[in-house]
Amino acid sequence: MGTVLIFVLQIVSLSFTIITLGLSFWQINDEYTNIDKKLCDMDGVVTPFRATFKTGEIQCTWSVSRNAVRILYLLLFVALSVLLFVSIFRKSKVFFYMVISLILADCALGGYSFVYDAISSRAGNHYCHNNIVIFNDKTPHKCYSHSFYATTSMGILTVVMMFVVFVMSLIKRSRLMSSPYTQQK
Repeated sequence: MGTVLIFVLQIVSLSFTIITLGLSFWQINDEYTNIDKKLCDMDGVVTPFRATFKTGEIQCTWSVSRNAVRILYLLLFVALSVLLFVSIFRKSKVFFYMVISLILADCALGGYSFVYDAISSRAGNHYCHNNIVIFNDKTPHKCYSHSFYATTSMGILTVVMMFVVFVMSLIKRSRLMSSPYTQQK
């Protein structure tokens, strides 16, 4: 039961990872609509935010560093998941401990990422509601932060699932190394 549980948790965790990666890449490519990119690059503009107004809409996405950290820890987790499967099937205890240690480190990086994503999302939403100035006046507009909050929420779920995989792998390690589903070394 231990091996199947770990595999199911890993598949759920990888599903969350793929969804979070999809949201991240979607937001990178879904940038500025009907307005000059210069607005998002001005000093004092807090990102991310999305605003719609009478003549169009604008979306200023996450900063490059926010996207880079999020995508890095997610891709690293995909690679570590593959290595975890390999270590279980090969019954290599040293490799197994090394991989789950790296998964724990990746959880820490993911925790850093979602905390700062949450701070950025909140600050961007606050900026959009209170400070956004378009065409040198306070144009009536509506702010939409749903996609940024979705990315942050999926990041939290992904990190929680990564940590669950780490903990359950440690708890079930003897079972994983002696499972009939894996080859004998």
